[in-house]
Amino acid sequence: MASIGGTTVIIFQGTVPGLQSRVECWEVAGYDGMGAQDTGQGHGFFRLHVEGYGAEATMNAWIAAMFALSGTTVDIVDGFGTTHSDVFIVNVRRVRKTAVGDGLGGSSYDTRAEAEILAAVQP
Repeated sequence: MASIGGTTVIIFQGTVPGLQSRVECWEVAGYDGMGAQDTGQGHGFFRLHVEGYGAEATMNAWIAAMFALSGTTVDIVDGFGTTHSDVFIVNVRRVRKTAVGDGLGGSSYDTRAEAEILAAVQP
């Protein structure tokens, strides 16, 4: 099951990218050609969309756990069971909570919570 920093998520959308060489290129007016420099391993920011389902009290705790991830380095287990270590959570936003029903007057879950997470892979 997918998780972020030990908190279980039911739906995990997005991909945690691997590290890759970052190259900075430049040109100087009056000179032919261009310059390039390898600035080391890294990757830019990426976004994840996560959701949880459960009782309202459980989802209130889930939302608090998501907000608590901001500014921390965590392990992420994606939907395929692959663990991604040393992922820095920049911020958690667009958190919302909605009531859920099965359309038949009942449901095994009564609350859905979702969050957008901005993160970066650490070398």
